[in-house]
Amino acid sequence: MASVLVAGRVSEECKERADFYIRRAGLTASEVIRIVWENIARTGEVPRAVEPVHDEDAEMEESPLMRRYYELRAATPRCEFLENLTPEGLKEELSNRDI
Repeated sequence: MASVLVAGRVSEECKERADFYIRRAGLTASEVIRIVWENIARTGEVPRAVEPVHDEDAEMEESPLMRRYYELRAATPRCEFLENLTPEGLKEELSNRDI
């Protein structure tokens, strides 16, 4: 079956925060979008927006350290190849290098 491109817009801050969690889960943005769309197609249920929950993770993200992390990310030149590496891909990339 042929595939099609699905696109949408979010704020830059939202993308950066989501990218952090997506990579931490070992996925790419493309994989997450595919999973969400396939789940909607299979179940007929569309995810609903939820209000932010105040928890330790949220406090950490609002900390000066996390703000500095986002500032440094914004100032660092982008490398799409590295940005989209999964943990397994990173291990493979590093194993191919003489360190």
